[in-house]
Amino acid sequence: NKTVWLIPSVHHWYQGSRPGGCLSIDCSRRDQTTLTRFLSGHIRSFTFSDNSKCFEICPNCTAEQATPDHILACLGLSKQDLVSNPLLTLDFFRVHRLMD
Repeated sequence: NKTVWLIPSVHHWYQGSRPGGCLSIDCSRRDQTTLTRFLSGHIRSFTFSDNSKCFEICPNCTAEQATPDHILACLGLSKQDLVSNPLLTLDFFRVHRLMD
């Protein structure tokens, strides 16, 4: 079924020109690392406890665990913004003191 493979995916992961697209942005290594961690879901507050994923409490709302998706939602952002507006997303992270 070749037609399935000929139609490009519209998922935000595939919008970059290559894997690790955050690494091609003209910014510091620290900024690149932060963006890549948010895209992959492996932020520093992520740990394992008894074979289950654990995150620290969200510093903005203190209501839920600080998963990458929750942090982005608290800031009014999405993973799509990480890809389409990475520098704007980094500014949000700096203002809210979420940088590593």
